[in-house]
Amino acid sequence: MLIGAPAFAARTMDNKLLTVLIAGAQRFNERLGDDIARIEVARFIAATRRMFDDLEREFAQRSEDAKNWLGADKPDEPGAA
Repeated sequence: MLIGAPAFAARTMDNKLLTVLIAGAQRFNERLGDDIARIEVARFIAATRRMFDDLEREFAQRSEDAKNWLGADKPDEPGAA
């Protein structure tokens, strides 16, 4: 609800995504302190996109690997050469 997206809240209830992001921001604040103010918004946007793009690619690869693994146990279809 914090970001105005009830579906997001429901989807991330079990993995605590927003809690993890906030904890990461708190750690970042503790480590950089006042230097955070000198980071341009474009850098934050690019870093956030890279993080989510990387997670999306990893998830897609894991899904594909699982699909391939499950498909490996299937016998060949009749008539398939």
